[in-house]
Amino acid sequence: MREHPFTCTSGASEVYGIVHPATEGREDEPDLCVIILNSGMTHRVGPHRLGVRLARRLVEQGIPAARFDLSSIGNTDVRKDGQSIKIQWLSQCREVMQLLEEDWGYRRFVLIGLCVGGQASFGFAARDARVIGAILINTREYELDHSWEKYATLERDARFYWRSAAFRGYSWKRLLTGKSSFRKIGMALAFQVRELFRPSKTLDDAQDWFTGMMSKILDRGSCLLFLFSRGDPGWDQLRLLLGRKALEGYSTAQVESQVTIEVIPDADHTFTMRHSQEEVLGRIVDWMAGFDERHASAQQRIEESGSSVAVEPTLPA
Repeated sequence: MREHPFTCTSGASEVYGIVHPATEGREDEPDLCVIILNSGMTHRVGPHRLGVRLARRLVEQGIPAARFDLSSIGNTDVRKDGQSIKIQWLSQCREVMQLLEEDWGYRRFVLIGLCVGGQASFGFAARDARVIGAILINTREYELDHSWEKYATLERDARFYWRSAAFRGYSWKRLLTGKSSFRKIGMALAFQVRELFRPSKTLDDAQDWFTGMMSKILDRGSCLLFLFSRGDPGWDQLRLLLGRKALEGYSTAQVESQVTIEVIPDADHTFTMRHSQEEVLGRIVDWMAGFDERHASAQQRIEESGSSVAVEPTLPA
């Protein structure tokens, strides 16, 4: 299995990465390539070598992949153009996609990212027509500000205390023995009361932003896979962001072909255990195996659709 290091020199700083081609010769390479982005500040190998294993697993199925380090991560230096991190990463991803097209003939891309890498993948998918799909793993916050992060955390805590902890004897035992945080409980319950009588604009603003980004992605026929470890905060945030707005105006068939949401049981945020790594790798490979058909079907529906019916997303239990 050949793996080719590359250096992208077209931007404000050199970017280093690895290409995993699917064939021996470049003439018969597919034109679709999966790009695996950094997970937070983790080197391009990925947490627990998940990035390496994923790239090699994809190649076994005939799907080329590439991994590289974004600005200030791994072997890539800090970018010195004074731009924000978001703009730097967007620029570097575009520079790498241009190199992959010129040197390898890849013209269509699916981006994969865990946590912060998922945030970046979602943003790229909405902004670059070459990105026709994205796999977002345990992604949260997206490009929303701190007020959204605070809102989502309090909503999650309040829902837990009101709907779950209040009915568990173990939770009451922790509370009475001083092992639970009274401050955290008080903040969560106060938040719930405020939302009942004076709802904040934070959720509406976040949903409006998310709806706009989803529209840019879906209207091009691009496809999304949301993958979550069971209990990950990213799942709760997606539930809030989708609400009743994000997929209004799209037919059921279009949503089913373009948006997939799956939850992986018995897994932590970075898939530390070997069995959970195998599970997430298998889910991604299975989704990618049917990607071209799914993407073509979505584009055909968009071209043929004269009108659409509002639907709500089907979410896993």
